[in-house]
Amino acid sequence: MVAWCIERDVEPVLASIAWQPVTEAIAKRHGFTVNGGPRVHVVGTVYDGTVAEHFDEYDKRDRALELAAKRGVSTDQCCAIGDSRSDIPLFDALPASLALNAGLAARAAATAAVDTDDLRDVLPWLAAWERTLP
Repeated sequence: MVAWCIERDVEPVLASIAWQPVTEAIAKRHGFTVNGGPRVHVVGTVYDGTVAEHFDEYDKRDRALELAAKRGVSTDQCCAIGDSRSDIPLFDALPASLALNAGLAARAAATAAVDTDDLRDVLPWLAAWERTLP
């Protein structure tokens, strides 16, 4: 999926409410731009068990929209893929959204849904989304 995006000059962004070290590791491993997640407070080189920055579903949406604006990309040229209720505000803010192996609330908010064990099954939806771009 990431390769498909890169080949088409589409920036794959990981916006997650998982802790930033987790989000950063997944993004780095798979080639996503990291954008979000709550931060754990660090003292020296040790996590001290407190939260340095909270991050919820509205922050996920807002940070994604801020990144698009910073890149000069209209929301009409953005889509979202997600699996949970934390994706609903972002789904509501964009013209195209895919609920991937998602719960009922995310499915209801998304413009489409796919259930699969193979992420390549998302590619037909992405290709259809790409054809709608101006």
